[in-house]
Amino acid sequence: ERWRGVRVPSCLFSLSDSQIAALSTDQVQGFSTSQIAALTGADFARLADTQINALTASQLVVLSSTNLAALSTSHLSAFSGTQIAGLTSTALGNLNDTQIDSLSASQLGALSSTNLNTLDKTAIQDLSAAQVKGLTATQLGGLSSTALGNLGTTQIAGLSATTTDVLVRLERLDGTTQVTRLTPSAPSFVVEASPGVLEVARTYVVLGVEHILTGIDHLLFVLAL
Repeated sequence: ERWRGVRVPSCLFSLSDSQIAALSTDQVQGFSTSQIAALTGADFARLADTQINALTASQLVVLSSTNLAALSTSHLSAFSGTQIAGLTSTALGNLNDTQIDSLSASQLGALSSTNLNTLDKTAIQDLSAAQVKGLTATQLGGLSSTALGNLGTTQIAGLSATTTDVLVRLERLDGTTQVTRLTPSAPSFVVEASPGVLEVARTYVVLGVEHILTGIDHLLFVLAL
């Protein structure tokens, strides 16, 4: 197959390291999706960061689990937010925990809640506080109950740098519950003995009052009534 006068092989194994290094970003983008899909993990590992950064959304979609496993942390750091956002849930699920850990806060911030929900418990609990800090309120709001349950103390501590409050509902084996609000100033809580009805009601009342008083839009709505 020819592209701009340069023969593009179906696999890179026929090219030397120096020839691969000489490929321009335009030439990398000239690879068809079938050619990208045909690359082996060894082929993919020989691409430079700038060449990885040149891959288009349609090229990224066809990456195999082998190719994804061949991505070094340096390769991943070269991915733009647009490229990260273009990864399918399956592709993201094929990244190992070390690769997930290497993603920057801004890269994680480009993921959809759907993609974040594909991360397993180990991957979520390995996220640093800085990575969690980069998550938006929309991303956090879209997390499943399973993903939220996988958050550890390190990840919850990362919420202290955000404006997000989290209402935690703990259900005990005896059927009683404990409802606590985690805030930037109080990102953790102590599991207590079974609370009474008044304690639960107090939690919701305090939350409601503070929610109204700290939101100018709520105050304007009340004044307009």
